[in-house]
Amino acid sequence: MSATVALTPIPISDIYILIIIQSVLVSLIASLSGRDISLETAKEFIFSMGGIAGAGYAFRLLAQQTSKFLNTVWPGVGSAVSSGVAASGTAAIGKAASAYYIDDKPIGEAKKKFEDAKKENDETSANYNNN
Repeated sequence: MSATVALTPIPISDIYILIIIQSVLVSLIASLSGRDISLETAKEFIFSMGGIAGAGYAFRLLAQQTSKFLNTVWPGVGSAVSSGVAASGTAAIGKAASAYYIDDKPIGEAKKKFEDAKKENDETSANYNNN
């Protein structure tokens, strides 16, 4: 869903929807673990994942939104890049939430899982794009 939402060619237009999708994802994972969680605490979890390298998360978000400006040069290319970044970021948040809520890992290990998942998704995307 995140990839589809990020296809919109207008910068910034998808950020709020992506945060809601990611918050619902974290809420569902937390619920499956038996914990009681709200969308607000899910958002806090998501932003704490970005806090590892807060600038890194901000730059990733900025790159996703800036890529949409590529649409002015090559229609559709910027949206495709944005879509991939949104999907990999959401997948990384899901893996971190699973580690934290279901596997009962400390927040530090969940953050490491988040970073590892982002790197793995980026490498997979790079390999896919090179083929």
